[in-house]
Amino acid sequence: MPKLISKVQYKNYETGEFTNEQPRDLDETIALIKAFPWDDERHLTDIQLTGPSIIICNEADEYLKIGLYFNGKFALYYFDHKENLYEYYVPDLDKVTSIVRSFFQDDLDRNPFQKKFFSFGSEGHFLTHNFTYELNIYRWWFMALLGGTFTLFFAWVGIMVLYSSASVLAIFSIIPALMLYRSINNYIYAKDVKLNISKGKGYFYLYQKEIKTKIYKKDIEKIIISEIPFTDMPALLCSKIILKDGSSIKLSSNVIQPLTLIKKIKDVPHEFKFDVFPLLNRRSINIQNPIKF
Repeated sequence: MPKLISKVQYKNYETGEFTNEQPRDLDETIALIKAFPWDDERHLTDIQLTGPSIIICNEADEYLKIGLYFNGKFALYYFDHKENLYEYYVPDLDKVTSIVRSFFQDDLDRNPFQKKFFSFGSEGHFLTHNFTYELNIYRWWFMALLGGTFTLFFAWVGIMVLYSSASVLAIFSIIPALMLYRSINNYIYAKDVKLNISKGKGYFYLYQKEIKTKIYKKDIEKIIISEIPFTDMPALLCSKIILKDGSSIKLSSNVIQPLTLIKKIKDVPHEFKFDVFPLLNRRSINIQNPIKF
């Protein structure tokens, strides 16, 4: 009997986040299912595709996901290679293991499964995501070109009408020029920075060129998010992670959006700080006791 890839997802994980992913034979997979803390994970859990579950993938890129359902039951989700989603609710683990055995033998009876007609985007609940965040070069080029274009435009208008009152337009070139300068600053100091971070893991990895540092979320004291004052919808420009040992990591929003970051580091206090023109420098990442790999 072949070994199929199986992986585990807990209730505090986000879509596409899994652990313990490896090939297993039928007996090993059934042992994994029986050892999973279903009762503990059932407490305060939403019944949905992303949640406490075990996923099995066969050689045809078809997936069988064992999840939780109401009243102590289990939900089985079958996702085929044509990206069709089916679901089936069973009363206990004995029925689950019976269906898993059929899936391993490539003899799954699909008749009890009901097809979900609105399954667009369901593949994201079955595939393992990378969760690596880095400088978005397309977004960077857009901001740089936007700043450069407006800088040249207002400067040109000001020069062309230098002796008229309209030359005040040249003053407005300062704002896009500052945007351009900040974009260049972000590129210089963030182009070699990567962050591998997900919601469920208690740690994340920071990459600086060839250096990989492991940082535990429990060691974070707070997160500071910079924003532009006097706006109804503040522009979140960067975020700064303050560690309990005094270390700090300042990240550009071109690497990871601040609101995305705080969703992945829950139970850590965060605050918003007015910062009209936040820039990065060589000391933006200052880790005193790095755990390197």
